[in-house]
Amino acid sequence: MNDTTKKKILEVAHKLFADKGFQAVSIRELAKACDVNIAAINYHFENKAKLYQETIKHSVADMTRDIKEIYEAQSSCSIEDLSIKVYNLFIAKSENLRSSFRLILTVSENHEAFGDSLIEHHGPPGGEYFYECLKQELPGVEQADLDWAVRSIFTQIIHKSLIKCNSTICKSLEEIGITHSVIEEDIRRLIRVIRRELSEPVK
Repeated sequence: MNDTTKKKILEVAHKLFADKGFQAVSIRELAKACDVNIAAINYHFENKAKLYQETIKHSVADMTRDIKEIYEAQSSCSIEDLSIKVYNLFIAKSENLRSSFRLILTVSENHEAFGDSLIEHHGPPGGEYFYECLKQELPGVEQADLDWAVRSIFTQIIHKSLIKCNSTICKSLEEIGITHSVIEEDIRRLIRVIRRELSEPVK
């Protein structure tokens, strides 16, 4: 059984788990949706809990890879530009973003099935590239302050992206003048405030 089969199972499982939740999806349903037999799922993942775990890890890895590509394509390391490009990436992949966060947010509901096996990834997907930009722009900033900055920036990007993914909310916002360009500027202004906060000495 090859990697193509494994990838197909992960992609189908991602959608089913996101739509229905871990408990509501059976191995039989997964096998039917993937057009494979149950033995194929057991061969690659052993059981449903491990498949769910790998589905989340795969989703995080995909986000991280996309952000890495954006980071490496930049001619210079700009936290503002990186943030805007990641924001637009999330909008372009809105369906995957929504389903990925539905998966991640249900981990706590099914924590007993996984123990601590999912507590491996610290910080947001691709967070290391935000750290690198901040370190280059603000050398000497303490780690705790960098952690706060990355959390604040990524939270803003995710919040704005999820809003843009909802066409009804998006239309309502545009009617009162909160357009795509306004949201981009909101993100940039937040970053400028964070940069100023980190660069000014504490009084």
